[in-house]
Amino acid sequence: MTAAQRPLASRERPRPLAAAWIAWSLWAVTVVLMVSAMILVVVTRSLPHTAYDQWDLVLLRMSGQVAFPTVGLLIAARRPANPLGWLLLLFGLSLGANEFLRVYAEYTLLYRPGALPGGLAIAWVSTWI
Repeated sequence: MTAAQRPLASRERPRPLAAAWIAWSLWAVTVVLMVSAMILVVVTRSLPHTAYDQWDLVLLRMSGQVAFPTVGLLIAARRPANPLGWLLLLFGLSLGANEFLRVYAEYTLLYRPGALPGGLAIAWVSTWI
Protein backbone atom coordinates (compact mmCIF):
# COMPACT_ATOMS: atom_id res chain seq x y z
CA MET A 1 0.00 0.00 0.00
CA THR A 2 1.45 3.36 -1.01
CA ALA A 3 1.26 6.56 0.99
CA ALA A 4 -1.43 7.89 -1.33
CA GLN A 5 -3.61 4.84 -0.68
CA ARG A 6 -3.43 5.05 3.11
CA PRO A 7 -6.25 6.87 4.89
CA LEU A 8 -5.62 10.53 5.69
CA ALA A 9 -5.53 9.92 9.45
CA SER A 10 -2.60 7.52 9.16
CA ARG A 11 -0.57 10.00 7.06
CA GLU A 12 -0.85 12.86 9.56
CA ARG A 13 2.08 13.39 11.83
CA PRO A 14 1.40 13.04 15.54
CA ARG A 15 1.30 16.26 17.52
CA PRO A 16 4.60 16.99 19.17
CA LEU A 17 4.18 16.86 22.92
CA ALA A 18 6.81 19.55 23.44
CA ALA A 19 4.85 22.09 21.38
CA ALA A 20 1.69 21.48 23.39
CA TRP A 21 3.65 21.79 26.63
CA ILE A 22 5.18 25.08 25.53
CA ALA A 23 1.76 26.40 24.47
CA TRP A 24 0.23 25.48 27.83
CA SER A 25 3.18 27.05 29.66
CA LEU A 26 2.87 30.34 27.78
CA TRP A 27 -0.86 30.39 28.48
CA ALA A 28 -0.29 29.67 32.19
CA VAL A 29 2.30 32.46 32.51
CA THR A 30 -0.13 34.86 30.84
CA VAL A 31 -2.95 33.93 33.21
CA VAL A 32 -0.67 34.22 36.25
CA LEU A 33 0.41 37.70 35.13
CA MET A 34 -3.20 38.79 34.69
CA VAL A 35 -4.32 37.34 38.02
CA SER A 36 -1.37 39.05 39.73
CA ALA A 37 -2.40 42.33 38.15
CA MET A 38 -5.95 41.82 39.39
CA ILE A 39 -4.66 41.18 42.91
CA LEU A 40 -2.66 44.41 42.79
CA VAL A 41 -5.74 46.27 41.58
CA VAL A 42 -7.78 44.89 44.48
CA VAL A 43 -5.04 45.83 46.97
CA THR A 44 -4.78 49.30 45.43
CA ARG A 45 -8.52 49.79 45.61
CA SER A 46 -8.58 48.81 49.28
CA LEU A 47 -6.01 51.45 50.25
CA PRO A 48 -7.36 54.55 51.93
CA HIS A 49 -7.24 57.81 49.99
CA THR A 50 -6.83 56.32 46.55
CA ALA A 51 -8.73 57.66 43.61
CA TYR A 52 -8.51 54.38 41.73
CA ASP A 53 -11.89 54.03 40.06
CA GLN A 54 -10.95 51.91 37.05
CA TRP A 55 -11.68 48.53 38.64
CA ASP A 56 -14.46 47.75 36.17
CA LEU A 57 -12.36 48.82 33.19
CA VAL A 58 -9.40 46.68 34.25
CA LEU A 59 -11.65 43.69 34.82
CA LEU A 60 -13.31 44.11 31.44
CA ARG A 61 -10.01 44.70 29.64
CA MET A 62 -8.32 41.70 31.25
CA SER A 63 -11.22 39.36 30.57
CA GLY A 64 -10.95 40.31 26.91
CA GLN A 65 -7.20 39.89 26.98
CA VAL A 66 -7.50 36.30 28.17
CA ALA A 67 -9.32 35.47 24.93
CA PHE A 68 -6.24 35.97 22.74
CA PRO A 69 -3.93 33.49 24.50
CA THR A 70 -6.77 31.01 24.99
CA VAL A 71 -7.50 30.86 21.28
CA GLY A 72 -3.78 30.76 20.63
CA LEU A 73 -3.45 27.85 23.04
CA LEU A 74 -6.15 25.88 21.28
CA ILE A 75 -4.54 26.43 17.89
CA ALA A 76 -0.91 25.93 18.94
CA ALA A 77 -1.58 22.80 21.00
CA ARG A 78 -3.47 21.10 18.18
CA ARG A 79 -1.65 22.48 15.14
CA PRO A 80 1.89 23.44 16.22
CA ALA A 81 2.89 24.30 12.64
CA ASN A 82 0.25 27.02 12.42
CA PRO A 83 1.94 30.36 13.26
CA LEU A 84 -1.35 32.06 14.15
CA GLY A 85 -1.64 30.14 17.41
CA TRP A 86 1.87 31.11 18.48
CA LEU A 87 1.30 34.74 17.50
CA LEU A 88 -1.89 34.89 19.55
CA LEU A 89 -0.12 33.30 22.51
CA LEU A 90 2.74 35.79 22.33
CA PHE A 91 0.34 38.70 21.86
CA GLY A 92 -1.62 37.60 24.92
CA LEU A 93 1.60 37.21 26.88
CA SER A 94 2.65 40.74 25.98
CA LEU A 95 -0.78 42.07 27.00
CA GLY A 96 -0.59 40.24 30.33
CA ALA A 97 2.96 41.41 31.00
CA ASN A 98 2.07 44.99 30.11
CA GLU A 99 -1.00 44.96 32.35
CA PHE A 100 0.90 43.52 35.30
CA LEU A 101 3.86 45.89 34.90
CA ARG A 102 1.57 48.90 34.53
CA VAL A 103 -0.41 48.07 37.66
CA TYR A 104 2.80 47.26 39.56
CA ALA A 105 4.33 50.59 38.59
CA GLU A 106 1.17 52.50 39.55
CA TYR A 107 1.03 50.77 42.91
CA THR A 108 4.73 51.34 43.62
CA LEU A 109 5.03 54.91 42.35
CA LEU A 110 1.61 56.45 43.01
CA TYR A 111 -0.28 54.67 45.75
CA ARG A 112 2.42 53.22 48.04
CA PRO A 113 5.72 54.81 47.05
CA GLY A 114 8.64 52.54 47.80
CA ALA A 115 6.48 49.61 48.92
CA LEU A 116 7.75 47.37 46.14
CA PRO A 117 11.22 47.48 44.57
CA GLY A 118 12.01 48.71 41.07
CA GLY A 119 8.96 50.81 40.41
CA LEU A 120 10.66 53.29 38.12
CA ALA A 121 12.45 50.62 36.07
CA ILE A 122 9.25 48.62 35.73
CA ALA A 123 7.34 51.72 34.64
CA TRP A 124 9.99 52.28 31.96
CA VAL A 125 9.70 48.65 30.73
CA SER A 126 5.91 48.92 30.75
CA THR A 127 5.98 51.92 28.45
CA TRP A 128 8.13 49.99 25.96
CA ILE A 129 5.83 46.96 25.86
